[in-house]
Amino acid sequence: MTDAKIYSDIFDIVSENYKKTGGSFGVSKTAYLHLAADNPSDVDVYELSKENDNRVFLEKCYMSFLKRLADERAFESWTPRFELPKSEYQRLLVITMIGSAEYDRAQIRAYNNIYSQKNVYGGKLETISATTGMTMPDKLLKLYRKQPEFLKKIERKIAGIKN
Repeated sequence: MTDAKIYSDIFDIVSENYKKTGGSFGVSKTAYLHLAADNPSDVDVYELSKENDNRVFLEKCYMSFLKRLADERAFESWTPRFELPKSEYQRLLVITMIGSAEYDRAQIRAYNNIYSQKNVYGGKLETISATTGMTMPDKLLKLYRKQPEFLKKIERKIAGIKN
C-alpha cells in the first residue's frame, strides 16, 4: 500500500467519523493529501500554483506556509476574493503569506516563487530553487536561528529591534 493510499484512507475514516458526530474534517481531501506529500520545511510555489480551485489553494497555502489549517477568520477574509482570476488570487495570497510574521516564525523556505516581488523589471523571475540553494538573507537568518539566545539578544539590540 502506498503512502498516498494510506493517507487517503485515513482522511476517509476521520471524515466519516466527523460526519457521524455532525462535524466536518475542516479541510478538503485534496489539501490534506497535499500536506501528507509536502516537504515539511520547503514550499515549491510553482507546484502549488498548479491548483485551479482558489479555496483549495488557500487551504494548501496555510498548510504549506504556516503548517496549520486556515482558521475561520482567514476564510472570512479570503472568501470574497475566491472569484478573482487564479493567478491574481494566488499572487496576492502567496505575497501575503510570505510577508507574515507567522511564516517567518514557521521557518519554512519558499522556492520557485513565480509570484516573487523581486520581479520588478519584468524580466526573468528571481527565484530560489532547491538545486541552487538559499539567498544570502536566508543563510544569515538560518545562522541567526542556530545561535544561542544571549547572542540573538545582543544582535537584536545592535539592530535596534525591540523584542
